[in-house]
Amino acid sequence: MRFIPFILSFLLLGAHFHRHGQMVLMLLCLLIPLVLLIRKPWAPIVARDVTWFAALIWIFITVNLLLERLATNQPWIRLVLILSGIVLFTILSGVAINSRKVRNRYDTVTTSAAATKEPAPPAS
Repeated sequence: MRFIPFILSFLLLGAHFHRHGQMVLMLLCLLIPLVLLIRKPWAPIVARDVTWFAALIWIFITVNLLLERLATNQPWIRLVLILSGIVLFTILSGVAINSRKVRNRYDTVTTSAAATKEPAPPAS
């Protein structure tokens, strides 16, 4: 359940890149959620950091679109409200990925694997 906002964040960013014809970035956004299939302790850390980077991208997009709207004397308040909501959603999805429950899920994989290994024989 905690992964759904993360996945949606990158689907939204991928849709934005698709709309602007940036297919490589769109494909990258579709592939990023797959990092959570890697059951290593670093996977949620990478997912969190990439999510916060995505939030920075949304902030950059918001500022650029705002400046464009202001330059052409078009309405801009709704644009800023909507994109600010997307920025907040993206940040919160990074927070959800960083939760203790998610980190424990990935840490237990290495802990259980280490527990199943046989102890080394004592040195003589």
